[in-house]
Amino acid sequence: DDLIGCAHTVCELLKDFSPLANLVASSLLGIQKLAKAPLDSKRLNHLCAYAIIVGSVGKHCDLDKQLHIFREKFPRWQGDSVPRLIVDTLSPFALPPQSLEARKAAIEAIGLVCQSWPRNYVLAKVYTAFQQVFQDRIPILETMILRSFKEFLMTEERRSEAGAAAAAADGKKKELTVMGGTNFDDVASATTQRFLKDITRIALSSQDEHAFLAMEVLGS
Repeated sequence: DDLIGCAHTVCELLKDFSPLANLVASSLLGIQKLAKAPLDSKRLNHLCAYAIIVGSVGKHCDLDKQLHIFREKFPRWQGDSVPRLIVDTLSPFALPPQSLEARKAAIEAIGLVCQSWPRNYVLAKVYTAFQQVFQDRIPILETMILRSFKEFLMTEERRSEAGAAAAAADGKKKELTVMGGTNFDDVASATTQRFLKDITRIALSSQDEHAFLAMEVLGS
């Protein structure tokens, strides 16, 4: 994630994000090929590598500005959101009967993308995959989802504080933005309400780091 963040900074200075866009497009093509057959250890390693690339770049970069690259690589794709394309491509690996390692790779990457493009949290294929994790009570997968929620909610909190400060300074209400849109209070509310029971269960279940993370989400 830090490496991709540095690459994003370099591309920003050069005003050229096509290298990262091509990297993501090629990785998505690789993931699509992997979906055509069962994952052995070698194919699983490829999935994990591709997933962290598309998740990290999708988190840090506005790839919608490079739509032409993705339309060239995916001629049948009719969408207009690269984060949604990433989520759609990874979603089949996020559910049973995929292995735990495959689900980890997919859910972590989806969570990274959703942090910066929160509308994807309310996609049925995303929240059903998350619901399955909480239903199965798999701590390592629950932790990945909780980390994603925490980062998103903290970003929203900072946005709200900045908006309040700007309103006080200007004497009027200002609508500030985060990467991926304008105001995500509705997404934050819908997401926390949907998973409130599960997050509360985890927070009250023990006193370990897993429970503490759930408490942080509840407090955000």
